[in-house]
Amino acid sequence: MDLQTLSLNIFPNGDTILHYAHKDLYIIRRFYKVIEKEDTRRREIAEEEGTNVTNFEIPFIRNFDGDTPIHLCIKNENYKSADVILSKLCNTGIDSHSR
Repeated sequence: MDLQTLSLNIFPNGDTILHYAHKDLYIIRRFYKVIEKEDTRRREIAEEEGTNVTNFEIPFIRNFDGDTPIHLCIKNENYKSADVILSKLCNTGIDSHSR
């Protein structure tokens, strides 16, 4: 399954892939690295073809319990994972945080 497609899924309880990965810093870092690499590849292909492509953004939403992945990181004292997620969010538009 394509990782970008997986990252767009909303799982039971309204969780995203980041909700599930919040406990593992390695998975979060690796996930973002793979997504960014694929996004760069898509932009290069689009540039060669002379077409436009939008940047891929991972949905950052609350689950049905009202928690974002950052809430879960903080509750589990996984501050480094929260920092990684925040550093990625600061490079996206404000509208992406509520989709």
